[in-house]
Amino acid sequence: MHYYQMVDRGDIGINFFMAFIGLLFIILIVVIFKLSKDKGAEKPKLDQGPAHNNPVEIAKERYAKGEIDKDEFTQLKKDLTNE
Repeated sequence: MHYYQMVDRGDIGINFFMAFIGLLFIILIVVIFKLSKDKGAEKPKLDQGPAHNNPVEIAKERYAKGEIDKDEFTQLKKDLTNE
């Protein structure tokens, strides 16, 4: 007896239906993953640019904002570049 004779042709519709349900399940998982990843992107990020890593740049920003005067800036720059 051949294999194709053992398979009931009425099961073909059920097989397609189950494959469709499986595909929907995979799409649902992907959509949920994408949505959860996008919600994490809404959080504000701190500026981590090079100015925040370089102490001389921080001193320049403080001088530009008027937090320190020229003498303090000059002294800070001298101290930071002669480490």
